[in-house]
Amino acid sequence: MIPEETATCYYFKGFNCSVCTVLEPKVAELMRTRFPKINYRLIEPDTAPELAARMHVFSAPTILVLLDGKEILRKGKTLSIPEFENELQRYYDLFFS
Repeated sequence: MIPEETATCYYFKGFNCSVCTVLEPKVAELMRTRFPKINYRLIEPDTAPELAARMHVFSAPTILVLLDGKEILRKGKTLSIPEFENELQRYYDLFFS
């Protein structure tokens, strides 16, 4: 079940995924410092396969950002933190200004 929240970033982390382990703290810190109005949720598809399937997440890492229940960003595997930050900043400014 997807919680009803205004703005949420889901980070889908794979079990024994080294890329996931390296990226997750960076994404968490970015969300905490630059985008505090967006709720951050760490999801392990192995423990929540129905949520991963419902959100069409089939690989890790995958980042989904939802605003008002609508997906606005989806990033996977090859993720550039600065690029992700720039893309999200545009939506963040529009949504929360």
